[in-house]
Amino acid sequence: MNYATSLDVDKWTATTSKPFAVTATADMIDDELSQKIYLSNLTITLDPRDDSGAVDPPLPLADEAAIVPGFLVSSPASYRQEFFIPALVGGTTSLTLRVRYQLLLQSAPTADSEFPDYSRRTVTDIVVVPITAD
Repeated sequence: MNYATSLDVDKWTATTSKPFAVTATADMIDDELSQKIYLSNLTITLDPRDDSGAVDPPLPLADEAAIVPGFLVSSPASYRQEFFIPALVGGTTSLTLRVRYQLLLQSAPTADSEFPDYSRRTVTDIVVVPITAD
């Protein structure tokens, strides 16, 4: 998982919208090259803080696949989405982003079934960004 922003992090202030791009690609272990991985849902929970502790957070940002089983992320395919973090409460000094991925791993169909099975995995990354005073 890679994260990027087109606005220098030192220019992230509480009152501005902040771009946050997510790119996800799954690389397979050699003996599992035929297995496909799909991203079914991505949610970013925002935890802003000021000098005294937590402040009111904006609603989570989310992208849910409208296709079944989801977006293919097995290499060389990848997922890329740019989110915009809304303005935060004035005085915010840091922002913790909890990026939660719900992945579906496809197994090969068996001889007695033409349909593959899927197993679900959930992965969470945490990114902490300092917020510059306005």
